[in-house]
Amino acid sequence: MRKLPGILLLLCLAAPLIGTYAGLRFEKYRIRKEVKKRMLAGLPDSALVFFRFSENDCNTLLRWEHAREFEYRGEMFDIVKQSVRNDSLLLWCWRDHAETKLNSQLRRLIAEYQNDDPCRHEKEHRLALFFLTLFHEDAPDWRVYGPQSENPQLLPATYALLSADAVAPPFPPPDGV
Repeated sequence: MRKLPGILLLLCLAAPLIGTYAGLRFEKYRIRKEVKKRMLAGLPDSALVFFRFSENDCNTLLRWEHAREFEYRGEMFDIVKQSVRNDSLLLWCWRDHAETKLNSQLRRLIAEYQNDDPCRHEKEHRLALFFLTLFHEDAPDWRVYGPQSENPQLLPATYALLSADAVAPPFPPPDGV
């Protein structure tokens, strides 16, 4: 029961990331269904992109989502027609701009989550430098200048406050703390 607030806080912190990721995944699924409907309706050949790949290129250059869809040079393609000639695979594909954009957003979201984003590192560094300017390591100058004296002198009460025994916390700490 005592851990419940901590768990709820953790869920609240993770909810935006999980929600955004789930939303993008659902959008990707919806786009795939829409593309499949377009292909079934018949795309004109002028809207298709032609590729010829060797078997080795198919395994190294292409990242396959499934049998009818692949990523090539950062862009997603859906296969409309395919055939095999000699040792080459001939593909007529539709360039899927929407899914390419969605994959880019997913990669950016994952990179931010994994702290791989260089912009984020720069912002954190600048924030740390800002916080360093807020704190001073040097003790303040508690000297008092009197009207008759040109030499500053420490007041006895101030000296007691600044002495090492008065500033250091008790060690070991008292019970109950």
